[in-house]
Amino acid sequence: MLQPLLGITNSLQMMAAPYDKNLTYFALWSFITTFLVSFQGFFASLFYCFLNGEVNMTSFVWCLRYTKYIYVEEYSAKIALNCI
Repeated sequence: MLQPLLGITNSLQMMAAPYDKNLTYFALWSFITTFLVSFQGFFASLFYCFLNGEVNMTSFVWCLRYTKYIYVEEYSAKIALNCI
């Protein structure tokens, strides 16, 4: 799955640049190639990290535990202050 994602950019760069075509076609080809090369790491992290169900579930559980920990700490601090 990673090979097609990373290989699309390289296949566009391996193609001969369309210098002999019209200016609009060359500008479009240059823009798409530059965009894909620049955001290649972003797309890989997006598909394999941020949109992964297992990573999302782990992040969700961590957030629940963190907010629960903060709530328990605040609640225990309030009890401690009332008991003194």
